[in-house]
Order: sequence, then C-alpha cells, then structure tokens
Amino acid sequence: ENSLYFRDRARSMGLNTGAAIGCGVVPILFASPMQTMIASQALLEQGVYAPPIVQIGVPKDQPRIRFFLSAAHTHEQMDKAIAIAAAVAHGEGSAQAELLQQAVVGA
Repeated sequence: ENSLYFRDRARSMGLNTGAAIGCGVVPILFASPMQTMIASQALLEQGVYAPPIVQIGVPKDQPRIRFFLSAAHTHEQMDKAIAIAAAVAHGEGSAQAELLQQAVVGA
C-alpha cells in the first residue's frame, strides 16, 4: 500500500516514476545524472538516505533514485521525500543543491 501511495503522489507532483507498478521499490527518474546527485544530496541533508543510480547501473539517459518502501514508512515521511525530489526535478532546488553542483562541476 505504501508503495502505491508513494508512486501515485510522486506522479501527481509531476515526477517520472517510469513503469513502476508500486511493489516495494519505486524509482524517480531525473533529467540528468547531476540532477539525480543533487536530489540525493538534498534528501540526505533532510535525513532521507536515497543514493543516486546513474550510468553503469542504469542506461545513461535514465538516471534515478530508487526508493525502497515498507509498511513502517509514514505518509509524512514519503511526502517529505517526494517534495524534496520534486523541488530538484522542477528546478526549485535549495542553495545547498546549487553549491553541490558548483563543487562537483569545479572538481
């Protein structure tokens, strides 16, 4: 049930969940590997561990974060993760995300 909730909420926020059917693992696909890494960092800064999956692990043009959901997750926790992912995906990332991008590009 939580996986379906997460998938449906993510889609309602304009996020691409690919062909997810809502069975335990729900991906959110991003426009670029950089955006995926920024989203992962923004999530981590808010206490959500969701590592990025980029080229090699998935096709180059389909970077994502896979969310592993269980019955223990609350709607509040899932909504928080979705809101953070949506902010990054829709270009509303925090100043911290912009600093991360600068750091990665400058490295």
